[in-house]
Formats: sequence, structure tokens, C-alpha cells
Amino acid sequence: FMEKGEMNMLIQGTKKILDQLNIKPAGLTAPQEELFSWHANLVTMKRRKTVLLMNDATRYIVVLWGMKQNEFQNIDYWLTEGLRQTMLAEQIKPELVERYLNEAGAIKFEKTKNRSQTAKLNQVKETLFYFEDELSTNSVIQTGIAIKSSKRPVGSGPGNYISPNEWFYTELRKWYGQELFKCPMVELEIRLQLEGEPVVRQITVPLSRTFQELHKILQASFEWSDSHLHEFRFAAQAESPEVRLVMDEEAFEYSYGEEKLILEHEVRLVDYLTENLSFQYVYDFGDDWEHVILVKRIWDEKDFNHAVCTRVKGNLVTEVKIRISLLESSAAAAGEFISLITAVCFVF
Repeated sequence: FMEKGEMNMLIQGTKKILDQLNIKPAGLTAPQEELFSWHANLVTMKRRKTVLLMNDATRYIVVLWGMKQNEFQNIDYWLTEGLRQTMLAEQIKPELVERYLNEAGAIKFEKTKNRSQTAKLNQVKETLFYFEDELSTNSVIQTGIAIKSSKRPVGSGPGNYISPNEWFYTELRKWYGQELFKCPMVELEIRLQLEGEPVVRQITVPLSRTFQELHKILQASFEWSDSHLHEFRFAAQAESPEVRLVMDEEAFEYSYGEEKLILEHEVRLVDYLTENLSFQYVYDFGDDWEHVILVKRIWDEKDFNHAVCTRVKGNLVTEVKIRISLLESSAAAAGEFISLITAVCFVF
């Protein structure tokens, strides 16, 4: 390893981004530590200029969207802040984030290293476009789609695959010799009442997750197919109306009385959840699958940053259920498929 003070945060840019920045390569001759070296490209997402950063050692991703002339003129700030905010959004300890940025040293620009790295950068670009519709249009630093992109597995050697975020965590643990995370968590008990005994799942989820992300976690834990409408419902309190966290703006057309509607991707669990609070998750407005969620416990910190299912009770019924259509001349019954969950836990 290189000693602290000898390193630079090396940004190896494509011709396109170097021309945009009007920067000439620094011509560094000393080898740079790959964990602190990045490749950069300039792409267009939703007609806005977007800077894509990829870590050389792990292919971990940072995304800056909607870059204008003022942001390009302050590119060192935005690259550093983009990396800082993305690492913090992963719940990496703030002190380790600052240590990484300090040890990285001053930013220096260079040409792309070789064709292999350029090809990897292009693959990252293709991955990123899967999440284009999830861009946060009020932010330059796109932590959400960067983290999601970094969860998609990449090749790490012959026959081996790993997600860039887990790869990045592994290399950071090696470098600093300690655990990375200090993550506030909430324990939720979810009950779905079917005929007979209820189906119960108990999960532990980072409080930093949005309710949109909680929806995805619930879909995975109950083996739903995410093919119907859904929303979260909080009962009215003494001084506040009923709150519905909805999936899109179309739901605002169906607001009644004094209830308050908020888009689920704009609200984090930490904004609403307190111990012993009960609320509902409703899936499929035709069949109204009502999941009652109880907030059992909140921890100030845990040493992991993902959702985990810790308890499973009851069998699940898939969304292809018995449906009988009475016709004038005959009756037809559809089939029923039963899916039994066998795993005790999952990681999301």
C-alpha cells in the first residue's frame, strides 16, 4: 500500500468528460492505489449531462446528474461531495468516510487507463440506465440509483460474481481493519390475516430506507409479484389527519376529506416510525390484502446496512387464487397455486 500523503484521488476520464472540463491529463507517473482511483465518463440521462464515476478496484458507482456549467467549474467539490453523500447513504460510519476522503488526497485527472477499464465503464453506464426513471430530479447527487446500480453483480474473476457495493465494503474493511457500518434499525412485525392462522413476518430494516424501499422488502418477504397498486396508511392522531403514503401522483386524484397524501419515495422510515406504532400496508386494491405492521423496536445502531427477515410464521398464497366467474350458461373456476416459503430469512 502507498503511504498516506503520497496518494491522489485519481480521476481517469474519457475524452468526452476531459473536453467538457477543459482539463489536460496530469501525467502522473507514480502508481496509484486502486481503492482511491476512479474512472469517469460523461453521459446523458433524461436530456441532462450526467457524470458517472466508477471505482477502479471494485466498480462501485457514484452519479452526478443535471450538471451545468457552474457544477463543472466546481468539479472537485461535486466529485468529493458525491462520493461522501453516497457512502453516507450506505450507512458507512461518518468518521470512516472522512478518513477515506482525507487519505485520498487532492483530485488529479488523467486519461482512461486502458480498454478494459473503458469497457467496464461502458457496462456500468448500461446498468445505470435501468434506473433512469428513478432519478431524483431535485438533486445533483443521485445516491439512490447509484446504490441500486452498485448492487447488480459484476464479474470479479473467472466464474466469480459479486456486487460492487459488497466488493467496495470488503476492500474498505481490509484497508481500515474494522467494521464499516453504524446503521439505525427498526424491527417490524407484519401480519397478513388469511383464513385460519395469520401469516407473520418479522423484519429488521434500516431506518434510512424510504417507504418505497420498504414496499419492495415487503413484496420479497411475502412473495408477492409487485403487479398491483399499494399504499401505506397511518391512522389519524389527535392533532393530525390520516396519512396515506402513495406510489404515484395519480393517487392524489382520489383524496377524500382531510387525509394527507405523500409520495412514498419522498418519506423515510425515520420520519414516521416510533416504537409501538401500528400502521397498514395495503396491496392490491381489488382484493385488499391488508398487512398490519407493528413497530416493535428501534436500535440506534447496528453493524450491518441491509434488511433481514428474522421470523417466519404461516404459509403464503400467491396472487393466482381461486376465482369463480358465474356465466349465464356455465361456471368456470380458475386454478389455485400455493407457494410455501421454506427460507427462514432473506437479505434485501
